[in-house]
Amino acid sequence: MTRRLRVAMSVALAVVVVAACADDGPADKPPLRSDTSATSHVPRHVVRGDVTRLHTPQGEAAIQLVLDKRSMEAGEQLAVRLVNRGDVEVMTGLPIIQERWNGERWVEITQHGVWPDVGILLQPGGSTEAQTWPFGGLPEPGRYRLTKSASYEGGDVDRRLVAAAMVEVH
Repeated sequence: MTRRLRVAMSVALAVVVVAACADDGPADKPPLRSDTSATSHVPRHVVRGDVTRLHTPQGEAAIQLVLDKRSMEAGEQLAVRLVNRGDVEVMTGLPIIQERWNGERWVEITQHGVWPDVGILLQPGGSTEAQTWPFGGLPEPGRYRLTKSASYEGGDVDRRLVAAAMVEVH
């Protein structure tokens, strides 16, 4: 692979990661994003983060984090799934990063314990099994962003994609 192609692919990855994690709303209340398409087979109340995409020689790698609720009361639980929306296989694991909006920026919530080192291969159109959030302890009321990554490996390309979705806790 030529140096120029490697640089172009690195720039494309940086754009994908930044776009997936950007908080582009007003400082006091970042927006909840959801897809309420009439053609969707997912119920309208489900929050679906933006699709994170990476174009590869073998096809498009694309992931999306899907939550089963837009908002929840403290004490309730939420199902979180990562869906492969692309044309190629991607690999993910169990870890999910959780962050809370403090009115100015996203602050990562430190988790105690260890995520098992498990590789999960997602075929195109496939999904992880639902993981239950919150992970230990009840969340305070506020806005939360959950983030999960996956990687694409094919040919000379080895790239990480990051998908995020938000939920409001009352």
